[in-house]
Amino acid sequence: MIGKIRFFIGLWASKFYLWISKLRGAERDDRAGLLAYRFSNDFIKHIKKPKLMIGITGTNGKSTITSMVNDFLTKEGYKVQYNDWFANALAGHARCLLDAVTIFNHPRVDAAILELDEKTLAKTMAYVDLDYLIVTNLSSDSLKRNGYPSYIVSKVKEGFDSSKKTKIILNADDPLCSFIPHENPTIYYSIDQTKKGYIEHNVNDFPVCPKCFHKVEYEYQHYRHIGKIKCPNCGFHSIKGDYVGSKIDYEKKTFIVTHGKEKEEYPIISNSLFNVFNELSIIALFSDMGYSNKTIKKNMKDVKVPSSRENFIEAYGKKIDLQVAKGQNGSSASTVFEHISHMDDNMEIILLLTDRGYLKSKKETVTWIYETDFFFLNKPNIKKIIVGNYLAEDYKTAMMLNGIPEEKIVIAKDDEDTINYLDFDGIDRIMILFDVEYITGSLKLRDQILEKLHERVKQDEN
Repeated sequence: MIGKIRFFIGLWASKFYLWISKLRGAERDDRAGLLAYRFSNDFIKHIKKPKLMIGITGTNGKSTITSMVNDFLTKEGYKVQYNDWFANALAGHARCLLDAVTIFNHPRVDAAILELDEKTLAKTMAYVDLDYLIVTNLSSDSLKRNGYPSYIVSKVKEGFDSSKKTKIILNADDPLCSFIPHENPTIYYSIDQTKKGYIEHNVNDFPVCPKCFHKVEYEYQHYRHIGKIKCPNCGFHSIKGDYVGSKIDYEKKTFIVTHGKEKEEYPIISNSLFNVFNELSIIALFSDMGYSNKTIKKNMKDVKVPSSRENFIEAYGKKIDLQVAKGQNGSSASTVFEHISHMDDNMEIILLLTDRGYLKSKKETVTWIYETDFFFLNKPNIKKIIVGNYLAEDYKTAMMLNGIPEEKIVIAKDDEDTINYLDFDGIDRIMILFDVEYITGSLKLRDQILEKLHERVKQDEN
């Protein structure tokens, strides 16, 4: 009884705080959720949930998928609640569900989508009966943030075990998440071979067979440890996908999805393979929910990767790309670098991968920089790599250790000064790679680049 009383006091106090925040235009914040937990330490247990609950977790891609699932459901007429600033811990989940109920704790939306941090997954799933949980991938991250992959795998398993009725959607091409023992109903998705050969990365997240500890081999590799593995010693091998993507055509922007005996062509929403994986997980989700191929195809044409993750424009004869490459996350950055390595445009790259919040405390663990596959950027068409922050020397050292010539690396005084080192002549594309916390600064930098390009055009005209 006391717990219920504390819950309602927390609900009303948080609702009032949220109302004040909205009047001030500051509602995109987790503080209302934190306040709810001050009154009730199991607040999320008591708050009523809508009929449809979908969760997304994984090292990379969860924010993108969360946004895309929201786009799809909204097009289908659902009233959806989710945090569009991608708050993925307990306070964020409480904040999300605060908007999903009335002051009497009655649901006021049809669905809620929760982005779930891998470490706190079990704490949320113990109190929230998710209908579906998508797991994008699991990989190395910053030691400060997540430690080793084996630790994160154990935390995700705890999440599965805490809600065994939740249907989980797993990336079959990621052995770290697809081989987690569990009793949940499961859907697997995968993509057929996309390239030949094997690339040895600076970090191998799945080096040995979990059964016999023999070194595993790849039938094919997409990127990093994502691909089809097999053990030549005991025969252990990757799980077969229920939904299989193939024949990716980046020019036509289509790919084929096979499910059982059905084959269907779908539009692709991004020219990056990792986002094709993200899209395939969503197709698997909505197909299992009973939507027809026709409806899914129609909706996927309008579903977008959030602009805070990808943002591309063309102006004054140049391509200016903003692409998130999460700081403190060598896997994310390496995957983006490999994607860039397939581009043939002459380009210059600005790196903004260090979260500016660490500038004061200087507590960032720098090991991830030296684990990142900078060698993908060692290409003749990449003319210059510009970096400017207090860790610039670490970036430069790591790049040189990966074979990038010193003369291609430029250290600026700070992030804002990086624009002064751009050479526009002979350059087709400017890539701004930024940490997830630095989208505002990246957009500001892009606007400054556009101003410079405009000035050059005016000078040429005169």
